[in-house]
Order: sequence, then C-alpha cells, then structure tokens
Amino acid sequence: MDFIIFLHQKIKIFVDCSGLLFKFIIGFGVCLIILYFMYIGYFPTDLSLGDGLLFFLITIKFCFLYLLFLGAHYALGNTLVGMLKVLKKYMYHLVLF
Repeated sequence: MDFIIFLHQKIKIFVDCSGLLFKFIIGFGVCLIILYFMYIGYFPTDLSLGDGLLFFLITIKFCFLYLLFLGAHYALGNTLVGMLKVLKKYMYHLVLF
C-alpha cells in the first residue's frame, strides 16, 4: 500500500511539471516563430486560424506515427527478450545433459 501512495505522489508531481513544461515549450515556440519572421522581414498576414489548426493536426499525426514506431520497437524488444530467455533455458538444459 505504501508503494501505491508513493507511486501516486510521483505521478502527480510528473503531471504537474509536464503541464508547466508544455506551456513553456508552446510559448518558447511562438517566440521563436515571431523572431524568425522579424529576422526575415516578413510577417504573413494571410494566415488564419484554420491554417494554424492544420499545422497542429499535422503535428498530431506525426506524434501518432512516432508512438506507433515506439510501440513497435517496444513489442519487438519484449519478443526478443522472451525468445532469448527461452533459448537460454534450453541451452542451459542442453549443456547440463
């Protein structure tokens, strides 16, 4: 029971910090975009809210694609570790007899 309370506290701290970090990263990204537009001397006036939403959706799609690859690598790693454990057990019995 103590471990569950400990784990709950750590997850709560992580969620609180990640929300703050997410807001900071968004603000930093907006500042970088504005600085870049000032550097090149052009600020696009014909961008609308729909264009920003389109960029956001494209970002979300790449995030899902990244999570798909990450999950595939995790599954492959677990499969290989399981196969190596079985192979190690089989080789151990083979060497003993």
